[in-house]
Order: sequence, then C-alpha cells, then structure tokens
Amino acid sequence: FRDVFLVEKEAVHIRDYFAKTDLIAGGAKLNLKIDLSNNLGQKLKKYELHISVKDSDGKMIGEQEVPADAQVNLSSKFSNIKPWSNEVPHLYTLDIKLKNGKELIDEVQAKIGFRTVSLSDKNELLLNGKPFIIKGVNIVEHDPIHGKYITKERMEQQMKLLKQYNINTIRTAHYPADPYLYKLCDEYGMLVIDEANVES
Repeated sequence: FRDVFLVEKEAVHIRDYFAKTDLIAGGAKLNLKIDLSNNLGQKLKKYELHISVKDSDGKMIGEQEVPADAQVNLSSKFSNIKPWSNEVPHLYTLDIKLKNGKELIDEVQAKIGFRTVSLSDKNELLLNGKPFIIKGVNIVEHDPIHGKYITKERMEQQMKLLKQYNINTIRTAHYPADPYLYKLCDEYGMLVIDEANVES
C-alpha cells in the first residue's frame, strides 16, 4: 500500500548515508557515514563530497569538503546549537553533494535535529539531560476511508491531534511507518519507538 517509484542515478552516486547527532559539552556533534556506489570500475580521483549544515534561517553553521571514496566517515562539532525536543523541535538542513570537478553528480538533503536520549543512574529516561515521561500511543496504518492506504493529509491530521492531547511518543505497531510520518515526527516534535516487521 506504499508508493513505489524508480530513480535513475549516475554510475557514481550517493548510495546511502547515516547521520547520528549528539549533544556534548559546549555544543553538539554530528557523526556522518556516507556510502557511495561506483559502477565505473576505477578509482574516484576527481570526485569530492561537499557537506554543509544550515540552520532554519538558511545560515551556514558548518561545511566540509573531502575526497570521495566507497565509504566516508566524518565527525563534526558545532557550538551554539538549539537542541531538538518534543516541545521545541529545532531542525537543521544537512546537504550532501557529490561533485566531479565543478559538475554536480548527486545530492541529498535531510532535516536533522541535535538531541541526546539516555538513562540516568536512577533509571530515568532523559531527553537532553532532563527527565522525560513517555506519554505514548500505538500507530497502526489504517484509514476509515482508504483502508491500508493513508494520505499525507490524514497523517498530518493525526499528528496534530496527538500533539493537542499532549502525546509525545508513538510506537509503530508492528512495522516501520511510511517515511512521511517520520518527517512529521521530526517537524512536530514526536519521539518514535520504531518496530521492525518481525512478528515471529
């Protein structure tokens, strides 16, 4: 019941990436792993990765250029970061560009938030170092009109309703949700207990 689409890519392209954020003393840290797909059968001599992070006003808070490789691991630190939380969901724009000289080959953008989830010595759940009480519900993909197909409008309507009732966490019962739902969770400030499609 999900959307299916085809994407055409160059012989060398960004295959996947994983961004992990953390709050540290005096700021925040971004660990970034980028996997490239290379179907040329030769080394990527002239290829470079351009990575940038911008705030919600479009102001650049950090950028980096590195030689492209099959896998690239980067770690960056930032100061004066506004943390993401369920009450104030500050988001930043991560932009990853793959270039061959001056030619743009591939590009991906994502919204990221800087936050830390941990346990205290008293077994309290902490969000950004402060005690956090989960007020959560299960989310099941079902629509009263379309059955197992849920429109983006319905997802956003659900998210607004949950926030109005002070729900701060959802559990994707019993499988990963539509990617658009995670986007809404980032924007509205909703934590997610994500489930794999494994019911055996």
